[in-house]
Amino acid sequence: MAPLAPRIASDLVAIVATVGVLLGVSAVLLLAGYLAFAALSAENHPGAVALLDSIMTQWGERAPVDGRTINFLTGGAWEPHVPFALAAAAWFWLAVILYVLWCWLRNARQHIGVLIGVFAAVWLTTDLRWFRESTAHTQEAYRQFAGKNTEQRAVASVDSYLYFYARRIRARLEHESSRLYILHDSDWNDYLRLRLNYHLLPLNAYNFGRYPLPEYMRPGDRVLVILEVPELVFRRQDKKLVWAQGELSVVPEDFDQLATLYRYVGNPEGG
Repeated sequence: MAPLAPRIASDLVAIVATVGVLLGVSAVLLLAGYLAFAALSAENHPGAVALLDSIMTQWGERAPVDGRTINFLTGGAWEPHVPFALAAAAWFWLAVILYVLWCWLRNARQHIGVLIGVFAAVWLTTDLRWFRESTAHTQEAYRQFAGKNTEQRAVASVDSYLYFYARRIRARLEHESSRLYILHDSDWNDYLRLRLNYHLLPLNAYNFGRYPLPEYMRPGDRVLVILEVPELVFRRQDKKLVWAQGELSVVPEDFDQLATLYRYVGNPEGG
C-alpha cells in the first residue's frame, strides 16, 4: 500500500488539474457560443475582439457610489452586455455538465472533490471581484462623504439633483398642511421615487401608485408626477389631469425635467 501522504498529494494534483481543464474548456465554449450568437443576432456586429473588449471593460467598471451601490454585489456597469453573475453561473454549470459527460463516456466514477473544486473556483472568482469592488466603493465613499453633515453628503452625492429639486418643493410647501401624492411609473419600492420621498421629508407625502386617488384627495393637496406616467396627461384647455379611470382639476405649480407639481383645486362634482 502506498504511503498516505503521497496518495493525497497525487489526488489533489489530479483534482486541481481536472478542475483547471474543465474551467478552461467551459470558458472557451461559453465565449465561442456567445460570440457566435451575437454575430448571428446583430445586424452591425462590432467584431469578436471589440465585443470581448467591451464585455471585459464593463466587468471592470465601477458604478458611482449612490444609494443603490450596496445592493450590487458584483459591481461593474449598471447594464452590461453580459451580467457577471449570470456568466459565472453558466461557467459553473457548463463545467459540471462537461465533467459528468466525460465521466459517463469513460465509465469513470465521479469525484466529489472535482465538483467542490469547480464550485470553489467560480465562487472565489466572484467573491474576489466583489471584494475588489466593495473595497473601492468604501474608499470612494470615504473620500466623498467623510466629515460632512447630512446636507453636505446629499450635495456631494451623484444624485444631488434629487436633493436640490426636493429642497425647492419643500420650500414651497413646508408652511402648508396639504398632502403630497407622489406618482411614478413604477412599483412602490422604486429607487427614484423613494429617494425623492426621503429628500422631501418632513412633508406629508404619500408615495405609491401611478395614478391619483380622487376619493382620498382634498382641495389644496398636491400631485407630484415624476418624469412621465403612461396615459396620465395634463389637458391644458380645461386644466385637468386625465387618465383612463378619471380626471382631476389641477393647477400646475412647478415644471421641471424631473417632475411636475400640480395643485388639486377640487372637481365640480364635489371633489
